[in-house]
Amino acid sequence: MSDAALKNAIAKRDEIASQINKLQSQIDELRRLMARTEQFISDWQMFATGADKEDDGGAEDDNSPARNIDKLEVGNYAAEFLEEACKPLKRKELMRRLNEMGIHIYGKNPDMVLSTMMWRMQDRFVRIPGFGYWFRDKPYAPAKYTPGSIPNTLKKEDAEQQEQMEELLE
Repeated sequence: MSDAALKNAIAKRDEIASQINKLQSQIDELRRLMARTEQFISDWQMFATGADKEDDGGAEDDNSPARNIDKLEVGNYAAEFLEEACKPLKRKELMRRLNEMGIHIYGKNPDMVLSTMMWRMQDRFVRIPGFGYWFRDKPYAPAKYTPGSIPNTLKKEDAEQQEQMEELLE
C-alpha cells in the first residue's frame, strides 16, 4: 500500500471515529433529556392526581405516579457502564451512574428494586461476590470468574441478603 493510501485510510478512520463520538454524545444527551421528560410526566401525574403514595417499584399499576423504566433499558445502561469501567460494578455504583444520567429507580427501597431488576436479567449479568455485577458471558480474571462458574439459580432473597452483607462489610 502506498504512503498516500495509508494516510487517506488513517484520515478516514479518524473521521469516522470522530463522527461516532459525536453521535454517541448526542445519544447520551437525548437519553438524559428523555429521562428528564419521563420524570416530568411522572411528577405531573403525581401532582395532578394528588397522589402521594410511593411506587412499589415493580407493580404493573397504571395509576402509579412514578414508574420505573423497563428492566431491559436498565440492563442496556448497565452494560454500557460495565463496558466503560472494564470491571464489575457494585449496585450502589450502578445506581449512582443511572442517577447521573437522570434515570431514577423508584420504590420503597430503590437499591433493592435495582437489585431485583439485575437478578431478573441473569441471562445477561452475574453478580460476582465481592466485586459486583458483570457480564455473564465474559470472563473476569481478577475475580477468577469464568462464564458458567456462578450458577444462575441463586434465589433472589439469598442474592439480596448476600449483597446487603457485602455492603455492610465495606
